[in-house]
Amino acid sequence: MVNKLISRLCAAGHEVYLVGGAVRDLLLDKKVADEDLVTSAKPDEIIELFSDLEVNLVGKTFGVVIVNGIELATFRSDVYDTPGKAEVTYADSIEEDLSRRDLTINALAMCPLSGDIVDLHDGKIHLKDRIIKFVGNPVDRIKEDPVRIIRAARFKAAINGVFDPKTLFALREFGYMVAENVAPERIRLEVLKAMKIKKASRFFNALHELGILWSVFPSLEHTIDFNGGKYHGETVFEHNMLTGDHISPKYKLLKLAAYLHDVGKPISFKDDHFLEHEDIGAEIVRRELFALRFSKNEIEYVTSIIKVHMNLVANLTPRASRRLLKRLADTEISFYDFLRMKMADRAGNLAKENRPFSHLVALVKKFKKVNAPSKVTQLALNGHDIQNLLGVGPGREVGRVLKTLLEFVLENGEEFNNREKLIECVKNGFRTG
Repeated sequence: MVNKLISRLCAAGHEVYLVGGAVRDLLLDKKVADEDLVTSAKPDEIIELFSDLEVNLVGKTFGVVIVNGIELATFRSDVYDTPGKAEVTYADSIEEDLSRRDLTINALAMCPLSGDIVDLHDGKIHLKDRIIKFVGNPVDRIKEDPVRIIRAARFKAAINGVFDPKTLFALREFGYMVAENVAPERIRLEVLKAMKIKKASRFFNALHELGILWSVFPSLEHTIDFNGGKYHGETVFEHNMLTGDHISPKYKLLKLAAYLHDVGKPISFKDDHFLEHEDIGAEIVRRELFALRFSKNEIEYVTSIIKVHMNLVANLTPRASRRLLKRLADTEISFYDFLRMKMADRAGNLAKENRPFSHLVALVKKFKKVNAPSKVTQLALNGHDIQNLLGVGPGREVGRVLKTLLEFVLENGEEFNNREKLIECVKNGFRTG
């Protein structure tokens, strides 16, 4: 479809280019994730040219039209009267469009027909040398939109790069603008984008390097140089970073939770122990994610995985295994996500050897055999059965009995989740013999 759009635009006499990430990926010999297209055609012209396809106008303010799910943006020139809020006007050339962009490695365009690259700001060289540098005057770029400070950290992490000296000076000098001028929602978006990076620890390290980690996750800043304790060979911050790096970018919220999972340790430290650091950390993270406008579901997931990450998973008795699965079900955390966190937590500990893959396989096989209910709805008796047995109507008593039955099964074994045995259990007052 992209080729069809390009061909039709060119045939109509319009210029069209691949820009940004698509060009970066091609130059880095990576699979192109998003094919961003810019064109000299105005929105009205695009709508008319593709009237036979599904066309949606994002808004003339942004100059973006979506054709069959693909974004086509008109050449733009931005003017910032207020930091982060641009007045968009259309540009006459690709050169003008590229000059409004933030980083030189993002100010690249490629003609999809000839393969020629438009590079006015040495973006190719900077990409090759892994240099993060602003287009033009770095102070101007930052004041136009201070979220670029966080974006610069993210792109540094993405290419494992280094900051250009002038860019670094400006980023540090104006880092205060992140707290004062960047909407929390935009910070959240940058954090989630950073979780697509395999070693996103580079992102958090870059934020610290710029002096703005405290503006994003102050709890992480407090873990820097904090001793990990007698069972660790690294600081708390280093452990968080190593743990997060061991989570695949496919699981972005789990990865974020891994980077934050031990932020409760500095506050909980006493007598060389970190008692209840998982619960303390979860509440700290809850407040920070709420401040960054993460959704309720996102916050619940991240804080829940932090709360359960200290639960043991190896060498458990059948009863303890049932209890673990029940707790995970209560917090809506999948066993596999829990196991991914446990394995990453272990891998992030420099004082311990990683467990062999065979250990992981054995754990999965063991827990697959556990067939105990984790919710009252999975019991062999339901509410109507309890009402008939006790001769009562709907009410709290029925719910209490169901919860007691669930506890009975968890305590004694899944073989008791049997209709006849549960009826007998109710009649005997929840005794096994």
